[in-house]
Amino acid sequence: MFSEPARKKAVLGVIFPILFMGAGPAAAAPKEEGARSLIHEQPFLPATMSEAGKAFASALANRVDVIGDRFEYWSDDLNGQFLVMFFGKVKPEEAAVRVIQLELKQADAKTALETKTITPVTGPKLPVLISMEPLKPGRYELIARLLDKSGDPDLASGEGKILEQASRSFTRSDKKAAQAPFPSNGIAIQVHRQSHVPDGAWPITTGVPMPKGLLMDTEGLALLENGKPVPAQFITRATWSPTGHGQDHPGKGGYVKWVGVDFIAKYDKGEPREYRLVNDPSKRVAPSQPLTVQETDEKILVNTGAIQFEINRKKFAGIEKAWVNHPSQGGPARDGKLVVDGTGGSFVVDEQFRRFDSARDSEVKVRSR
Repeated sequence: MFSEPARKKAVLGVIFPILFMGAGPAAAAPKEEGARSLIHEQPFLPATMSEAGKAFASALANRVDVIGDRFEYWSDDLNGQFLVMFFGKVKPEEAAVRVIQLELKQADAKTALETKTITPVTGPKLPVLISMEPLKPGRYELIARLLDKSGDPDLASGEGKILEQASRSFTRSDKKAAQAPFPSNGIAIQVHRQSHVPDGAWPITTGVPMPKGLLMDTEGLALLENGKPVPAQFITRATWSPTGHGQDHPGKGGYVKWVGVDFIAKYDKGEPREYRLVNDPSKRVAPSQPLTVQETDEKILVNTGAIQFEINRKKFAGIEKAWVNHPSQGGPARDGKLVVDGTGGSFVVDEQFRRFDSARDSEVKVRSR
């Protein structure tokens, strides 16, 4: 139901010669001053042992290339993913005087749409993202040059001796994947039958796939239990694009590809109740007792409503204290039964019988999922 039409894709590591034919695209103006960048470099990737020549004496990789995730990008492809490779051409001791220059231009054009320089060059592999949304349909080329800037104090300039150069051509088309609407009656989430606790409640963690372009975030999702809204947690587990929805949605992670859903499933005589995921913000229900986190200089206190626990900020020894609030007791969780009281913490012992304790960590942080 959510299948995407097949596209012509490139296989990384294999080079396919391509001949582009037809009329040239409409001219595109270079990037205006203050406009969002088209080229986004990512952190350098470390070389493998074979790429660095450390596995075998004859295994030193020697390759200069730019490869991409496909040859043709449709109008709903927000980013193109590329990998610039200068295997065997980058030495650690020369990193400070080497510059990678990236140039994006229309095929056969004399003027670049954008140029970016990256220095120091700390590795042979540089991942690059190209924002496709601003590009008009046509043929484009990404050029990567490895420059020698020895003796040049201005490493950011585009001048220098060209040591190596490689390029990658691609097209931007006006094609678009067919849009699938969110089902009006929602998406069924099947919970399995169980007989261990016939009238019990079980925590459920699952994922639901989404077609490209359907959801920008999970803010409007809700969960129905036998037709009635119930509390649930929704997160974006994967996106269709590595960064951003485009110029109108900077900083977000692309259209949602997988939605993570967490909730408590209830049973009646071993039969699960019916659960459906709907896209209706009016049916979203907040938990009766939201999770809270309080931080002091000494402690981190987490309260879920049913349990509260303390973590020492000065030394991470796991949960030092925990209280459970039984239904018969009522009141805050800390007024309930103390079930954990004492320090300890995780530790590992290596092959030399040296012990490493988590309590020696100098910093403790709380991170949301």
